[in-house]
Amino acid sequence: AIDPAQPKYFATVAFPYANSALHIGHGRMNTAADIIVRFQRLLGKAVLFPMGFHISGTPVLAVADGLARGDEKQRSITSAALAEYVDDPAEQERLLQQFRDPLRIAEYFSGLIEQTFDTVGLSIDWSKKFSTGDEAYQRLVQWQFRSLERCGILEQGRYPILYSPSDRNAVGEDDIKDGDVDKVSIVEMSYICFELLPPVDAPLPTATPGAEDCTEYCVVATLRPDAIFGTTNLWAHPDGQYARVR
Repeated sequence: AIDPAQPKYFATVAFPYANSALHIGHGRMNTAADIIVRFQRLLGKAVLFPMGFHISGTPVLAVADGLARGDEKQRSITSAALAEYVDDPAEQERLLQQFRDPLRIAEYFSGLIEQTFDTVGLSIDWSKKFSTGDEAYQRLVQWQFRSLERCGILEQGRYPILYSPSDRNAVGEDDIKDGDVDKVSIVEMSYICFELLPPVDAPLPTATPGAEDCTEYCVVATLRPDAIFGTTNLWAHPDGQYARVR
């Protein structure tokens, strides 16, 4: 039993995604946390150091969908991760077939992550393990957002977001393949209007007082409006699709 008067210390680390094997970054981050936790225990504190598994979002679904579609690149990546722990090719193939179900992926790699952390010797309290798919965790996240809303910190509005047409859902950077290294960002474009002149051999139009200006422009989008002073010509793709907008 814990002495109520005993000082308490809680430690947590970002939960690893349960869609592949761990990498050296997980080792560095969790080892650093374990050093701090062990020091706090030496100070006589009651330490709570649980571990969770990140299974929500689209990373796990992306692996399952890729395998289900027969994506050779995804198959190669997942096979390489399995080969670190499974030598039998037949067993690897059996697991790849199971991994078409995202839940099987989460279950397998969650167990593998726990085994790996134990092998390293991290002093994690596995009796408190959880996943982001657990109902209790989902309710915690909902409570956090409702609390922030009550405090007036959250504001609902219309903002540009990342959106997946195939999933028909808003996504974050962590939900996108390589989203942590290949950032998706909003790019500000500048639009430049080039006046369309009649052919050189055509008579110039006569301006009629009070008539609507019928000058036509070709609108070009660019990331370098500062380079407009060096423009010498404008090319139009002969097979491109163009719209005439009033």
